[in-house]
Amino acid sequence: MSLFAKKEVANEKNYCEDNINKLLKDFKIQIVPNCAGFYLNPLREKFMKKILLAAVIAACISASAAAVETKYESFGFNFSVPVLYESQEEDGVEVETTMTSIAFGIQALSLYTERLGLYVNLDLVLPQNISIKIGSGKLGYTIDIDRSDYDSLWGMSALLGPAICITQSDKMLFTVSPGIHYSLLSAELEGNSSVVYLFGLGANIQDSIFFSDSGYFSFGGDIAYDFYGVNISGGESKSETSHDFTFTPRIGVGFRFK
Repeated sequence: MSLFAKKEVANEKNYCEDNINKLLKDFKIQIVPNCAGFYLNPLREKFMKKILLAAVIAACISASAAAVETKYESFGFNFSVPVLYESQEEDGVEVETTMTSIAFGIQALSLYTERLGLYVNLDLVLPQNISIKIGSGKLGYTIDIDRSDYDSLWGMSALLGPAICITQSDKMLFTVSPGIHYSLLSAELEGNSSVVYLFGLGANIQDSIFFSDSGYFSFGGDIAYDFYGVNISGGESKSETSHDFTFTPRIGVGFRFK
């Protein structure tokens, strides 16, 4: 989740911009140099081909699933509060990041048998606060950043995978849905841009309570671990190993069709 902070943040901590960049050069926060804009280098081109292939495969799976008769279908809207945590060591310095967001999403669930089906969720994520703890003990310090420090700060998150029905009755439906997790984070400040794509595994746990023949309230949450990322910042692309854990409690309302 590569971001960039205002120069004032660095000045408040009595560090010059060059030293902050050196300390956090491979971490998830960067003060972007004055050279905005993206370009299509070989790494990014290769990455985009992988994205296109994954999209085609997902479309084929969805089309095949749509052709199968379903025993249960639902579509809903949800509100969530994602909390992301990462701990990493750079040049012997421990760095911990916690990002708290709010998110608005849509989700769909189809069961093709009494127990198995397909689940998909897509969220628009609005980060609210980012806390970065650098070092520990007397030498450690914390930087707090909120969305007002940026001209633009937003993200997306998606989870796609099989839905497993644990229990179902006339009043409720309880499902567990492990799958592939994808997230994006985009930040912009004073004409400089940074975008990060993260990939990993996740799972959704959801309890749907039916309040009518067609309506339901949903309660549950997601857990996700993203282990691969691509950072596009300052006209350069970089792929790297990521260790991001996200916990997302969510509530929602929706409609069932069968």
